[in-house]
Amino acid sequence: SNLTKLERQRRDFCHRLLDAAMHVRRLNLPGERVPKGTLTPFVDTLLGDMIGELETNPSKAGIDLGVFLLTLPPDICNELGQKISGTVSRTMMTLAPHGGSYWVEKLRVGMTVYCGYNRVVTRRILAETVAKRMSNHRATCWFGVLLDPDSTRPYFVSECGSWEQALEDVKRSADKE
Repeated sequence: SNLTKLERQRRDFCHRLLDAAMHVRRLNLPGERVPKGTLTPFVDTLLGDMIGELETNPSKAGIDLGVFLLTLPPDICNELGQKISGTVSRTMMTLAPHGGSYWVEKLRVGMTVYCGYNRVVTRRILAETVAKRMSNHRATCWFGVLLDPDSTRPYFVSECGSWEQALEDVKRSADKE
């Protein structure tokens, strides 16, 4: 693995705290609903809103994406949030789909975010982009996210371990629309 022992311990500790908080919220148990300091980099940000939406409508890929975002350093979170905001703005101005891919070399994990009004076309573009990026970077994991341009809410999240899987998952989902 490309992570140092300390980074793995930090990530594992963060995952345990988040798992415990999720159980507290879902089962309405006493305890911390959000681990202290966990969401600090995300307060009043697009990424914070995305994480909140992923929590509201949980899926395995959405939860994994939320955990991935929460383990990123604040400077990367800020940069990522600005890039995604730019993507949403360009879509709203041109009414055409726009997106971007974000690669975290150290973790060998990437994410492609697309935003567009025509969901079928935008999903097809996402499928092609995810497959290309995964292949080019030889990623261990890649997230594909589709955002609604008006609400900036994610309406589709996929998590893929291979570029072949990425292409099949997104195409299969597009066939359902």
